[in-house]
Amino acid sequence: MSENRQPDDDESLRPLEKVAAKLETSVRNLARWRKRGDDLPPFYKLGNRIFCKVGEINACIERRRVEPPAPPAPSTAAPRPSRPSRKAKGKH
Repeated sequence: MSENRQPDDDESLRPLEKVAAKLETSVRNLARWRKRGDDLPPFYKLGNRIFCKVGEINACIERRRVEPPAPPAPSTAAPRPSRPSRKAKGKH
């Protein structure tokens, strides 16, 4: 029995034009990044076209995920007493 594949399953190949659109960049930038050795998904060259697997594109995006910094912990120290206001020096 053959397995039904969904259009976006992890093994589906996408042409470089679709990869660029998903990454919101140009095909030319992808080529530059590839030549520079940037962390891009592996590619498959079929004839004169380049393809990437959907799952590898998603994994590449996930590797670039940046977690926001954790909020500072609430202070457990006692609050500092307020400073008395300075009175204007003058003659009484």
